[in-house]
Amino acid sequence: MRSKQWLNEEATLDGLGRYEEALAVCEQAMHLDPNNAITYLNKGNALKYLSRYEEALASYERAITLDADNATIHLSKAQLLYDLNRYREALAAYEQAISLDPGNSSAWCGKGDALHILGRGEEAITAYEQAIERNPRSVLAFLHKSNALRTRMRYQEALTAYEQAMRLDPDLASAYPNRSEVLRGLIHDEETLASYEQAIALDSGNSVAHFNKGDILRNLAHYEEALDSYEEAIRLDPQNATVYLHKGDALKSLNRYEEALAAYEEAIRLDLNDAIAYSNKGWILNNLKHYEEALEAYEQAIRQPTSGPLSWAPTTPRPTSTRAMPSRVSIVTKRRSQPTNRPFTWTLLTPRPTSTKGMFSRASTVMKRRWRPTSRLLL
Repeated sequence: MRSKQWLNEEATLDGLGRYEEALAVCEQAMHLDPNNAITYLNKGNALKYLSRYEEALASYERAITLDADNATIHLSKAQLLYDLNRYREALAAYEQAISLDPGNSSAWCGKGDALHILGRGEEAITAYEQAIERNPRSVLAFLHKSNALRTRMRYQEALTAYEQAMRLDPDLASAYPNRSEVLRGLIHDEETLASYEQAIALDSGNSVAHFNKGDILRNLAHYEEALDSYEEAIRLDPQNATVYLHKGDALKSLNRYEEALAAYEEAIRLDLNDAIAYSNKGWILNNLKHYEEALEAYEQAIRQPTSGPLSWAPTTPRPTSTRAMPSRVSIVTKRRSQPTNRPFTWTLLTPRPTSTKGMFSRASTVMKRRWRPTSRLLL
């Protein structure tokens, strides 16, 4: 009974932000009941707010030793590891919390944050969707999902998610600058789409224009139309692995998993070293509950020389002809750089083309995204 009174007092002090006093109360409670996991959890929380991070982590570990099935403890540990930029460990802790409490929206949202900063964008988006399914009023889940979609240039979906967040919390000022950025992206996509359509009108056999038109349509969440463009690009250049890869992505967005799997397998057949194709194949197989095959696909992705959560970059087509390609159309490859402590910026680097032969090249315009790893909101 006395131990419970100490815990109640500690919770009150913690709520008032009086963390030194809360820590002292935890120490007193531990003398009365040294095997109470909640006391160690509360001690860890107080130590975290006092910036005594390693001690906090040790306290969480002790709490887990005493009560390994408590999802809240694993979640607190995960959040601290994330704040310490130990993202892989944080991801493992979030997944442990989810395994113990699958309905915990905060754990799913945290998992999404860790996946996002590790460069696993599609998996992050899926995690945010799981968080929203469990708590449809989670403003943070909508905001983080929209940010992940925005960084992948899926502007229409990002805008929808931002607007859902703002409907839940109209005073959420932090969402408005990002919403404006999404709107600018949408305007750019609409203009770029018109440019590719002009290119196709001038040269209907330009497979690059059909491919890039498909990518823009996919960014705008017009997946069926994007598939039509990819199919035309495949008809014109049936040996191009990247077109199959992006076709698979569009099919995945439509939840047409069997067809997406076939597209990824064709991409792999044409390019046995495409780590992204193996990874996306693994994602599909996992969702189809073919777990052994999914594991094998993920292992294949890891074995590829270009694999790594922050280094994979899809190839970008290069024109086979400069004719019929409007000068204002930029071909962009999305690539993630290593995290830095500086605010993120977008930088376009355009190398001089060495040849107009061949459809695709990795020597193309590169967009670099610098992360702010310490930002909890990822905005």
